[in-house]
Formats: sequence, structure tokens, C-alpha cells
Amino acid sequence: MSRYEVDESRMLDFAQELFSSFAQSYFRSMEMSSFQYE
Repeated sequence: MSRYEVDESRMLDFAQELFSSFAQSYFRSMEMSSFQYE
């Protein structure tokens, strides 16, 4: 296994973490805006 492959898998994990945290904050803001409309 080369160092490049390890870095690539680490980048994938980082991207997944970034996306999940972004999705959580995004859906949370969507919930807040939906409450305002009710």
C-alpha cells in the first residue's frame, strides 16, 4: 500500500465528515425556516 492510497482514503473520510456536518447544519436551518412559516 502506497502513501498516496492512504492519503486518498483519509481525504475521503474527511470529505464525508465535512459533508455530514454541512448536511446537519443545512437541515437544521431548513427546520428553523419551516417553523417560521407555520
